[in-house]
Amino acid sequence: MEIDNFLAQLGISAGKELVKEIFQYLQTKPSRSEFDQEFSKILLIHGAEIYANNIIKFLAENGYISITNSYVNATKKLIIDGQQGGFEVKDNFRVGTDNAYARGGKGTSISGRGKIDFDDDGITFSV
Repeated sequence: MEIDNFLAQLGISAGKELVKEIFQYLQTKPSRSEFDQEFSKILLIHGAEIYANNIIKFLAENGYISITNSYVNATKKLIIDGQQGGFEVKDNFRVGTDNAYARGGKGTSISGRGKIDFDDDGITFSV
C-alpha cells in the first residue's frame, strides 16, 4: 500500500508531510538519543487553552508547529512562524487576538510553510 493511501485511510491530510517524514526517518532505525534530538524540533499543542495579555509567538526554527483542538488568544499579537519546517492549525480551533482570529471546526485546517501574524490590523500571511 502506498503511504498516501494509508494516511488517507487514517484521516491524516494536513500533517501528511510530517507523518511521511517520520515514517521515512524511522526506517533508518535511529538510536533513542538520535530520535529524541530529531523530534525535539516538533512543537505539538493539542487540547490547550492559552491566553496572554500581550503577545504569543510560536517559533519552530527548522522544526514543525502543530496546533489542534486548541484555543490560543493574545490580546495584542499572535505569531505562528513555521517558515522553515512548516505549521498546521486544525480541528476545532480558535487562534488569534481579540480583534483578528481564525476559527474552524472538525476537519478544518490551515497549513503550510510560512508565518501568520494576527494583530489589530488584521491577519497577515508571509513566506
